[in-house]
Amino acid sequence: MTRLNPYCDADYVMNLKRRFEQRKQELNQEVLKDETKRDFYHEKNERTAKALEERIKRSLAITDVCLDEVEEPATEEEELPEFTDEMAAVVEDAWTAPQTKVLIDKFRIEIRRKDVETLKGLSWLNDEVSKCFS
Repeated sequence: MTRLNPYCDADYVMNLKRRFEQRKQELNQEVLKDETKRDFYHEKNERTAKALEERIKRSLAITDVCLDEVEEPATEEEELPEFTDEMAAVVEDAWTAPQTKVLIDKFRIEIRRKDVETLKGLSWLNDEVSKCFS
């Protein structure tokens, strides 16, 4: 009966130890392979990162460029016409006119007095005024 029970065999412990040692060696070899792969890819990633950094530095490097200096043409200040009494009267009439009075009718855009009032102070411009000057 003792022959049928493998646990009672004298070589059982030796066989068990041999199997565990063999498995241990296999696992150690796999670990060694994985460490070798890890080191290889780590070095490859470092080389790639350095190469990429060098490419970026080269592409972003400011190169010396020699440009001929161009003289800007002298700009003459445009003189405004003298503000006459007649012009002042037209402006006064516009400011005192009813808000719905059309002051300008050009390009199929009507500018009323209420639109012109948006040009005073810090008010927002009316859409009609913006269209007229664009």
